Amino acid sequence: MRKGFGLCLIMVFLWSLGNILKRYVAVEYGVNPVIFSISSLFAASIFLIIAGGPGKLGIATLKNIYSWAYGFFEVLITISVMFLFVYVSSTATSILTQVSVVMICILSFIIFKRRIFLTDIIGSIVILCGIAQVIMNTDQEIMLTVTMITLLSATLVSLRAIITEAHPLSSKAEGIKQRCRVTGYVVLVSSVFFMILFTALSYIKQQYGGDNYIITNIFKTVPNQSDFFDSNSVLAGVIFGILILSLIRYFYFYATKVANSDNLLIFGALTPVITFLFEKIFIACDLLPEHAVTIEYLYWGATISAGSIIMILGRIYFIKYKKLSVKM
Repeated sequence: MRKGFGLCLIMVFLWSLGNILKRYVAVEYGVNPVIFSISSLFAASIFLIIAGGPGKLGIATLKNIYSWAYGFFEVLITISVMFLFVYVSSTATSILTQVSVVMICILSFIIFKRRIFLTDIIGSIVILCGIAQVIMNTDQEIMLTVTMITLLSATLVSLRAIITEAHPLSSKAEGIKQRCRVTGYVVLVSSVFFMILFTALSYIKQQYGGDNYIITNIFKTVPNQSDFFDSNSVLAGVIFGILILSLIRYFYFYATKVANSDNLLIFGALTPVITFLFEKIFIACDLLPEHAVTIEYLYWGATISAGSIIMILGRIYFIKYKKLSVKM
């Protein structure tokens, strides 16, 4: 249980730091979200594969359907979150995406037949109250857009966690090198798959967009062909991928294996408060401009975290005193 706790807390720290750094490059360097995301994924995958070295489970991971399914959701999540940063602060983003905590409990019940405890229900209600407060305080002009992106992102996060836990080769990986190897090849699949996808979409946009209203609007988030050579987006993505994303993906797979997907995301609901603290530090250092981050956000984030703590303490109680099987 202690190991699971520790890994989940490491993920909270890395998620929070990643949120702030992504907003930093989006605001300061105007990076293209898609190019930044693909570059960071590719760099992280290569770094992890090199760290893992030659050995078992490498090629098998490339061929596994779970790796491709993970890649599909991985890139969509990254892009959806980057676009959410356009409308709200990184602190607000980390609060809104905690809808995934509620979704993962429901999906774990349906897919893995796990129990939903009374404290899970109470904690979920508290979390939803915090999220509702953020949405209600968003400008009316963007409220619907923010809500839709939030729901999309949270759904993708939950499905990705389910796929990660169910990945057969990730479960078999033992030791740092094997975990780096498996994680690296999974992330490589993500980056290569979506590089091909967005290259094709970019070509369609350029060839058939023009004055076509439908294509222009459907493809408005797709980068232009010239964006693929944007040095700021590529360089920022590579640096972020090597230094931050590689750690996030390594510990994500490891924590999901040890603590299970639902427990990891429950701990993840602590992220808003930590993100808030990071953002205040960056603003104080003049690295980020003020972006509607007030004491209210701390209260809302604290509400989310309170819901998470209720769920965590409830599970600890059932493990220690009711002797129920709740993997941590």
